[in-house]
Amino acid sequence: MKRLALKTAAGILLFALLSTGCRRSGEPDLKDSDLRKWKGDKVEVQFRRDALGSAHQLPVSPTTSAINGARVSLMGVIVDIGPLGLVLKSGSSQYWIPRESILLVKFMQEG
Repeated sequence: MKRLALKTAAGILLFALLSTGCRRSGEPDLKDSDLRKWKGDKVEVQFRRDALGSAHQLPVSPTTSAINGARVSLMGVIVDIGPLGLVLKSGSSQYWIPRESILLVKFMQEG
């Protein structure tokens, strides 16, 4: 009987966790349709400094393109985009960039 009660409680807890999702409070609810409008845009993607192994106490502008000679951004055209990240075409290569690695995206002005 005790084992059945534990299984039931675990099932209820699992259902509650799965039904509420794991989105953090205050995080925007980005849908594919919202993001697709940027497909084809020329951008500069700034990477999170800690994702590149260069997180330290130096004050660094979020829009700088290099730190100590190492690139911290990538310029190109958005080929595909979704809630998990984006595909960027830069030169003759395409790059998958996970959302968690992105600090900011700068949209380049045309003209």
